[in-house]
Amino acid sequence: YPQWRLETWCREYDVQPDALIIDAEGAGLDVLEGCGGLLDAVKLVYCEVQHPPMQPGMRPAEMVDQFMLARGFTKHAGKPSYSVGVQSNYTYVRP
Repeated sequence: YPQWRLETWCREYDVQPDALIIDAEGAGLDVLEGCGGLLDAVKLVYCEVQHPPMQPGMRPAEMVDQFMLARGFTKHAGKPSYSVGVQSNYTYVRP
């Protein structure tokens, strides 16, 4: 199957999301990086993160935090965010 950047797929199908839910088995940051300018309009991102990386190439939760905070999001500490062992699901919101 061909791989597309999320931004390209949304443009192709005229999709303008307000929120993203990302569960990519440790590749959440890769997906976020593939969003390009799409993140400028999104108000909420719910993303699975790993700590520590469970496989080579996975980037830890701290790197996802840095990426999102640099783009104007804040990490929401309340539900539905949660942490369990080596995996968490974090909610990032744009104030």
